[in-house]
Amino acid sequence: MIAHPATDPVQALFSEDGAFPIRHHGSMTVWEYRVVSLPRFAEPTTSSDPSAAVEALNEQGAGGWEAVGMTVLPNGNIAVLLKKPKTDS
Repeated sequence: MIAHPATDPVQALFSEDGAFPIRHHGSMTVWEYRVVSLPRFAEPTTSSDPSAAVEALNEQGAGGWEAVGMTVLPNGNIAVLLKKPKTDS
């Protein structure tokens, strides 16, 4: 049975012969990226106050940045990859 593009959303991505993906031309989000190093994580506490690392992430988030990845560096610091839509300026 051959799927019909009108009823199968996956099939709708391919050309009629199914060989090549159809490239949809339209608006595409252009991203701006930033890598930041977080302060060392403090030991967990019962305090509701945010740690320095959480405050740093909240500050970046207030500027429109979204954390999309993290990694521990050999020195123990945490590197965070951030992105936000690029604005024309």
